[in-house]
Amino acid sequence: MIDAIVSWLESIPWDSALWVVVLIFIALDVLVGTVQAILTKTVSSEKARKGVLHKMGFITAMLICTFIDIAQQIADIGYSVPVLGFCAVMIIVCEIFSLCEHAKEMNPDIKLDFLHIKDNEDE
Repeated sequence: MIDAIVSWLESIPWDSALWVVVLIFIALDVLVGTVQAILTKTVSSEKARKGVLHKMGFITAMLICTFIDIAQQIADIGYSVPVLGFCAVMIIVCEIFSLCEHAKEMNPDIKLDFLHIKDNEDE
């Protein structure tokens, strides 16, 4: 199945593939975050609103970078910097860290020493 997904991603344009991967990571983070909130009995509409606004910020950044990449192709100044790729990597890394934080919250026995999760006392 993974081979089929990879071959499909390779068959579509590079920038479209970046969008698909970023949106999958965002959706996965929202899903796991919701499950984590339910399991830890910390469901909060305020946290959900902040999370949705945060994800909208990521999507806005992707849109801006897409427009920049298109403008670089139109202007044709001799070189171009693939800012969409940099933005996508940054968002994916953020989402991976967020998924790790959710996993740590759901199962404190997981050893993720690179994460520092604040206790409720620190807030």
